[in-house]
This record gives sequence, structure tokens and C-alpha cells, in this order.
Amino acid sequence: MKNKQKVQKLNKRNFVFFSLLILLIFVGFFVARNNNSASSQGQTYIKNLESADVSSVKKKVQTKRKKERKEAIESGKVDYTSVFDDYVVLGDSRAVGFESYGVLDSSRVLADVGTNVQNVDSHLEEIKALKPSMVILSFGLNDMEGDLDSLKGGYGAVYAKEIKKVLKIVPDAKIYVLSILPVTSSAISNSPPLSNISHYNKALNKMCKKYHWVYVDGSNLIDDDSIYEGDGIHFKGSFYDTWTKYIAQSIMDNED
Repeated sequence: MKNKQKVQKLNKRNFVFFSLLILLIFVGFFVARNNNSASSQGQTYIKNLESADVSSVKKKVQTKRKKERKEAIESGKVDYTSVFDDYVVLGDSRAVGFESYGVLDSSRVLADVGTNVQNVDSHLEEIKALKPSMVILSFGLNDMEGDLDSLKGGYGAVYAKEIKKVLKIVPDAKIYVLSILPVTSSAISNSPPLSNISHYNKALNKMCKKYHWVYVDGSNLIDDDSIYEGDGIHFKGSFYDTWTKYIAQSIMDNED
């Protein structure tokens, strides 16, 4: 009888011991899980703070850098062409002037006399080799002569199609589309399609807004006809300095 009572007491103690052990394991697991969750949330919060902080600092540095470079260029301490460090210029005979007057690097000015925007294909291999981070386009004269606005989708669609060919090769490149600069009244008399400059520029501006490309409107750059060659279309060498400075300012204003 006594032995039986001892066994029963021992069983009760064992039951209590194991019950307490299971309870402790359960509590420990629950606490650990909550701590891991809290730790994970804490780590995520810290990472988000770090990310936001880095982004904020980066933005401040970029803003300061842009301001300092602008001031240096305006004061003459730094040449404005320093902005053009990784680019290509695609265009017609007007764009050829950037090269022929020695304003920009000839190896990066991929322009041709008598061409229109649909001739971009002929320079795709060069673009592939150069891998520019900026692509500047200056077409329009021959586009109007060729009535490209009459093609399917209009001029903006035709132009955008050519830019997309370039972006297949350099998808991260920033696109700058130069407006078609005015011509003289005598030039329009000799070639009536040139009277459509305003219409074509509106199409370019609309296209750039649609695709988030930069439209560089230089329509106010020309004060009088003294900057033109005899044909009233092409520019004298002195104007390219003014035009290039204006483009450089647009690049600085639109830097990421």
C-alpha cells in the first residue's frame, strides 16, 4: 500500500514537472518569435531611415554641384563645353556646324548635310560604340521639306520612332530634342515648307512631354538676321557658341 502511494506521488510530481517544462518551452517560443519579429521590424525601419538619409544627402550634393558648376561656367572659370562629357549629337546640316566650327568633339557629332530624322539608322553602330549617356537631336529643316508630318501618326510619331531605335542601344541615355530654330522670311519665300516651323515644334514639344524627354526650346535665341549665312537658313560660326551655351544650360537644369 505504501509503495503504491509513493508511486502515485512520484507520478504526480512527474506530471507537474513535465507540464511546467512544456509551459516554459511554449512561453520561450512565443517570446522568441515576438523578439525576432520586433528585431526584423527594427532592422527594416533602420534600413529605411538609412536609405532616406542617403537619398537626401545625394540630392543635396547634386544640387550644390549643379550650382557650383553653373557659377563656374558663368564666371568663365570653367568652359561650358565641360557639360558635354558623354554625349552624341544627331542632326542635319545645322548640327554639322557644331563640328565644323570646332565647338564640340567631331567624333561625337553624328550629323549629315541634307538628312532628316529618318536617317538615324545610319549612325546606330557609332552610337553603340560610343555608349553615350546623353543623346542630343537637331533635325527639322529637311523633315519639313520632305513633309514628314503627313506620314502615319504625324511628325511626333515619326520622330519618336527614330529615338526609340537609339534607346534600344543605349536604354539609359537621356534624350534632348532641340527645337527647330527660325529661318529668315527670304528663306521661306524660297522654300515655303519652312513656314511650318511652329507647327513642327509643337509636335516635338508634345512628343517630349509624352515620353518625358527634354525639349530644348531655342526659339528666343535669335534677335536678328545677322547670325545667318546668305541663305537665311544656316548660321554663322559665332552663333554656335551662343547655341551651345544654351544647350549646356538646359542639360544642367535637367540633370538627375
